Amino acid sequence: MTTIDTTSDLAMFDGLGLDVSALGAMSVELDTTRRTAQVLRTRTEMEVSVLQDIKHPTPDSKYWQAVREQDVQYRELIMLSFEHRRQLLKLRRFEEALTKAEGDELLSVEAQIDFDEACYIADEQRRIAAHRVREIVAWSEIKAELTPLCVHSLDDVNEHQMDSYAHRFSMQRALVTEHTPVADAMNIIGLDETMRRVKA
Repeated sequence: MTTIDTTSDLAMFDGLGLDVSALGAMSVELDTTRRTAQVLRTRTEMEVSVLQDIKHPTPDSKYWQAVREQDVQYRELIMLSFEHRRQLLKLRRFEEALTKAEGDELLSVEAQIDFDEACYIADEQRRIAAHRVREIVAWSEIKAELTPLCVHSLDDVNEHQMDSYAHRFSMQRALVTEHTPVADAMNIIGLDETMRRVKA
């Protein structure tokens, strides 16, 4: 099965009425850009932005957020695998359409467009899948690093929440000032007071 080179095959831009000749000279750069452009989150974003210390103040809360994030990525990877299998089936049909369209210029052009688009979509699916795998593996590494630091069960997410929410709401409440909007202040103070009562 053949695929299209999206950066060097300038024919794909036919019909746009653009001068894309400069893109031909940039094919190596555009290939590098596509290969290195960020897809999904970096390890830094995962540790600093997702597992930030106020929202997830304890190792247990960080661990369980990592579990949630890993689960999401794995489920998305499974769904993407179904989409990719359907895409490969489309490619086979478009290959057949190309063969059947021989001799009919319009049908041949249409079949070629369908085939080229399907190749590009399949390639993008593989690229995203590779990054989902990368993120799943990174979450596994993060979980392994957090596991020795956890003090609660790794089987029941509920067990850590009294402690982690108490830390979180207390830190958030400390950020409330006279300039905090009333609704926001009521929300965090209410959460903190409720947690203190429930935990007492």
